[in-house]
Amino acid sequence: MSAVPVARSAVTVVVQVAADVVALNTGFDPLTVGENLAQQIDDYVRRQQLSYYPPLDFFRQRPDAVDPALLALLDELAGFCLHYARHELRRRPLPTFAAVQIAQLSVQAYAMPRVRRRQLDRLTALARHYAPDMLRAELQLSSARNGGDAAAVAAGLRSVERDMMAAFAAFSIVAGPVALSG
Repeated sequence: MSAVPVARSAVTVVVQVAADVVALNTGFDPLTVGENLAQQIDDYVRRQQLSYYPPLDFFRQRPDAVDPALLALLDELAGFCLHYARHELRRRPLPTFAAVQIAQLSVQAYAMPRVRRRQLDRLTALARHYAPDMLRAELQLSSARNGGDAAAVAAGLRSVERDMMAAFAAFSIVAGPVALSG
């Protein structure tokens, strides 16, 4: 008896949890939290004459820069978004793929902002960055359909992308699929 060929692929996606889902479950709008953080961080960066916007961990050591309660609220919302995204990313692709593993899942608000101090729309861009509803996920997918070839994986991803729009405000594949060996 021959083994069923299985295609294993890695793909990186960016998802946005809908603001109404976050607000319904936490009582807070993620963009409003991002706007408040952006204003406080921009004020600090200007006062200190920094040439860049540091990541959030920098501000945890400086309670005079950002309200610690606001950082705690961001952490709470980020925790909800991580839980929600993990659940949806595991559940929704299963009709298409035999197995889904989340290799990494992170909230983009914790990353270094790609915003420059002299940027005209810096407050809007910072608010969007610090809103804890955008996440990046590295997924490992396995498929035994259609012989497990790369074309089957690509077709499956298009199907998953359509299904994910029911769970997320935004869903995009930013890298992959990359075939995995073994």
